[in-house]
Amino acid sequence: MKKTIKQRFFLSLCLLMLFSLFGGGNLAWAQGTTVTYKVSSTSAVTTSGTAPSSSSATFKNTYSTQDKLTKGNKMTLTLSGYAGQKITGLTLSMKSNSSNGAGYLDVKAGTKQLAKIGSSASGVSFSNAAWHGSWSQSYVDVVVSLLDDTYIIQGGEDVVIVIGATANSLYCQSFTLTYEAGGSSEPLPDYNVSWMVNGASYTAGDPSTSVKSGERVTALPTEPAAIGTKKFVGWTNAQIAAAQSTEPAVLFNTPEKAPAVTGNVTYYAVFATGTVTSDAKSLSEITDGGVYHIVATQSATNYYLKANQNAGAGKRGSTTDVEEAGEFILEGSGNTWAIKVKGTEYYMALNGTNASVTYKNAAANYTVTDQTDAMKFVIGERQLCLNGGTTSNFGSYSIKTTTPVYIWLKGIGNYSDYCTTLPDVQLSVGKTGYATLYYSNFDLVVPENTEAYTFRSENGALMESVRYDEGEVIPAGEAVVVYTINDVPCTLNFRKFIANVARDASSQLAGTDEEVLIAQDDACYFYGLSLNSGNDINSVGFYWMVDGGAAFTNGAHKAYLKIPTSEFEGAQPVRGFAFKGTTTGVESVESSNNVPQAIYDLTGRRVSKAEKGIYIINGKKVIK
Repeated sequence: MKKTIKQRFFLSLCLLMLFSLFGGGNLAWAQGTTVTYKVSSTSAVTTSGTAPSSSSATFKNTYSTQDKLTKGNKMTLTLSGYAGQKITGLTLSMKSNSSNGAGYLDVKAGTKQLAKIGSSASGVSFSNAAWHGSWSQSYVDVVVSLLDDTYIIQGGEDVVIVIGATANSLYCQSFTLTYEAGGSSEPLPDYNVSWMVNGASYTAGDPSTSVKSGERVTALPTEPAAIGTKKFVGWTNAQIAAAQSTEPAVLFNTPEKAPAVTGNVTYYAVFATGTVTSDAKSLSEITDGGVYHIVATQSATNYYLKANQNAGAGKRGSTTDVEEAGEFILEGSGNTWAIKVKGTEYYMALNGTNASVTYKNAAANYTVTDQTDAMKFVIGERQLCLNGGTTSNFGSYSIKTTTPVYIWLKGIGNYSDYCTTLPDVQLSVGKTGYATLYYSNFDLVVPENTEAYTFRSENGALMESVRYDEGEVIPAGEAVVVYTINDVPCTLNFRKFIANVARDASSQLAGTDEEVLIAQDDACYFYGLSLNSGNDINSVGFYWMVDGGAAFTNGAHKAYLKIPTSEFEGAQPVRGFAFKGTTTGVESVESSNNVPQAIYDLTGRRVSKAEKGIYIINGKKVIK
């Protein structure tokens, strides 16, 4: 009998050892600590198992049944106090009452993505392997596949679990987490983040400059303006020196789309050439966060969304209205939206199919009763009605979300020629050290050892108006005289940039982007940069290029001077202004003998004399 007992004991011991060997996966899973949060109402859960000390849980279901989710609704479990832990397992107790039930899952610790199934825009059917693999009217375990079970939750980070339904219906009655100590919860090292726009540091908008390892930037700079015809399309992590036809592998324009930072990084503004595209969509069709240009019309100082509650073609706003009235930009994610009108932010949150607002009368602002279910507007923006109520105070362009609203969405498509550095503008300067420069669509940085000037005249006297020193930006459309102390002749490189200054309103310089005959104006005299008729290098200045100061053919990207004839009323007109080695020492040239003969070849290059060929002499084509 004793031998039998020993045999039984030995058999039990062997079975225990076998269980340890072949059930290792379960034992490993069980090595962590397990806690279950069971849904007890639409706003509460009960906790069983062992939760981290000092942790807490909050819960919210947007649907009226505690564990049920219909299309467009979601439940959110937020866990605090998990610092120093890592989530190693997640099991959901779920079911679907229909084979069409579908939804999404989003699990984050701070900004770190721990798990993800589908999205609010494109849910995954419950019969998909990403969920349970088959729809069931009884609760079943959904073992979630984690993207990262090694991430150590940092101090101040919440674990947020979101389940949403995109097709009726899904149910979730509990969340079971397995977690274990991951080591120190001290903040990881910070990495430096820099921002560059066309080769220059850019800090407009107070962007993120320090990010923890593995995290993303949380704030982007203010969107840079277009440079010439190239529009800003996003940020990338590597320079694009030569324009490329395809967009870079990394391209983001929201913090959520930025890559994780693993070291010191510089982000570069990406510019590209694009064509404008437009389309008409229902407001309900916009499910993904993004930037949308909504056509608007203007009346006095107010802006109105141009919309029509009928979907019929021909009843929608004109796609040209954006240029006339400005842009409405709609940004958002899920049910939360922000509207920007010419850079000013307004807020709206959709609660189901309606948004709730309160208002006083047609002349008053919208007021916010609850920012989660309302909108915020400012004076002048009174024509948005999103609560489906009366439209008597809102005019004919009110918008109701209770019926389909069709509006024009205007955006940019078909981008090409992506780059982070735009080629410099080059300017050839002759032996005098002077040249003129004009670009209508580029702001330009003055290169080293160089200055640029505008000029104005008073009573027939020419004087310096505004000076742009080395490193300063000449705004687009500003015609200037350039002076350099670099060794001449030389070629100067002007970097394209974004100006923060307005053009000189007093300047009497003008310019052309192409070689063209200036339009004649009998009320003005026209002057071009030149030497006198004797080609004296010290005589450089502005002179009549044609007898009588008439209009002449101006070179591409060159400037000219235009002075009203009235300034010389009762006196002999001045035929030229010599710089005399400086721009501040301009002297009038009275003698008609000093009127130069301006000779250009067909490339626009000025020459001292005409050899055999075709030339432009004093604005006229001449064959020698």
